[in-house]
This record gives sequence, C-alpha cells and structure tokens, in this order.
Amino acid sequence: MIVFDSGEVAARTMTATFILPFTQGLVNFVPKTDSITEGFDVIVIVSLMLNVIVQLVGIFYNYQVKQ
Repeated sequence: MIVFDSGEVAARTMTATFILPFTQGLVNFVPKTDSITEGFDVIVIVSLMLNVIVQLVGIFYNYQVKQ
C-alpha cells in the first residue's frame, strides 16, 4: 500500500499552490474553455500520475527480480 502514501499530500499541496494559478492563467487565453474546470483537471492528472508511476516502478522491479 505504498502507492497511497507516495508523496501525494505534498504534491497536491504544491500543485494547488503553484500549478493551478498558472494553468488558470493559460486557459484564460484559450477561447471556449473554463479556467476552473481545466485547472482542476491538471490537479487530478498530477495526483493520479504519482500512483501510476509508483505502480509502474513496482512492475518493472518485479520483472527485473524474476530474471
């Protein structure tokens, strides 16, 4: 269960603090987009990528150990 505590708390805080305002500013220049929705989509993607990366590292590690 290391995946659920692999730095997500720090990453979410940093993402919400720095990346969300940056993304909202960029989205304001794109017509027909909602800055709130697009900004929170970035937070979701970053949060999910931490889990995916840790799981992929585990898969590659198990593959290397078996060989």
